[in-house]
Amino acid sequence: MAAVGTFGLQILAAFSAALAPAAVRAQPQLGLEVDVNAFSASNPFLLSEDPGITPGGEIVVRPDLTWPIGPGTTATAEGSLGFRQYSRRYGNFVTGQATGTLQHRRSEYLWLRTDASYERILPTDALADSIDVAIDPVSLRENIQARQTLTWNPNETTSVVGSVAWLRTDAIDSPILIGTSAFDFSIGAEKRVSPLLAVGVRGQVITTRSELGDDPTIKAFRLTATRRLAGTWRAQASVGIDQENRTGLDSVRRETPARLSGSGGICYEPEHMAVCLTAAIRSVISGFGNLQRETSVGATLRRRISENGTLAASADYRRAPLPGVPGRAEVLQLSTDYEHRVSRRFSLRSGVDYLRRNLLAGDRAGSVVVHVGLTLREPRR
Repeated sequence: MAAVGTFGLQILAAFSAALAPAAVRAQPQLGLEVDVNAFSASNPFLLSEDPGITPGGEIVVRPDLTWPIGPGTTATAEGSLGFRQYSRRYGNFVTGQATGTLQHRRSEYLWLRTDASYERILPTDALADSIDVAIDPVSLRENIQARQTLTWNPNETTSVVGSVAWLRTDAIDSPILIGTSAFDFSIGAEKRVSPLLAVGVRGQVITTRSELGDDPTIKAFRLTATRRLAGTWRAQASVGIDQENRTGLDSVRRETPARLSGSGGICYEPEHMAVCLTAAIRSVISGFGNLQRETSVGATLRRRISENGTLAASADYRRAPLPGVPGRAEVLQLSTDYEHRVSRRFSLRSGVDYLRRNLLAGDRAGSVVVHVGLTLREPRR
């Protein structure tokens, strides 16, 4: 925790120094986006008994701010506030998120960055983010995160990055999931060995706290590589081992055998298009008060099909074993979205999503969501 205090003092000093000469000339830039959506969903909360088609509507306001405070120092903030109304049974919900970032370039060798975020989200909107939705798809989620990052570039080809973060996830009024906190410490180094290839190493320690009291800790080590292929292709991979220890019912701290873990991805990015495939096996923070071993695969596509039209599609599948329960939890999300820019400020959108989760009994619950919307953007100024 001494590192956190040192980073904080450095940032405060840099922030104060930057304010003095730049307070008069630095002007914040504010942008605004408003979404108005209508949708119709079958089984929108993935319940075990499908309640039938449910229409609804939503309005979301998204402000954003960029403030060049002084030489080498920039603050950014963005957020959203949404109100969603279902036509029957479910009622209405208020959701939102807020993020803030302070970046300071102390020199050409040293960067400091502070991030903080808060999110209140419906679980089915976070299907691609957490396996917990397979267990409790109804309770609202609250996520809080604070992270301090230091980047040191000793030369033009080497980068060393260290970070410390605090994270908290809660499922509001959930009868199954519990609140879990975690500290995440990591340090890594990367070396560009050619114009197209960079390799590195990374170490990480995650400690958790919850009402369960066994408080698992995981230690991980990774080898990393990033490679650009043939101009329009790029690939990245991370492979290594992790080891978990936790306190059992007999109050004895036990360590699991080392396990293989890692992630990888490849992207094809010609003009007007981007296609990416990803896969990972790793331990993630869970609402069961522990670290879940999760396997995931995903794909994204974004293509500009006309001067004003853009098509986007994505697929995400995740699975994880259930603690103390035979079988495993699974979630699947397939999404398509088309955006047509009518003018510099107005866009029309439409899309179809398919959501699915495995129930504890082994059955599946699915939902099809059809949505249309209008977006108003006020550019930063």
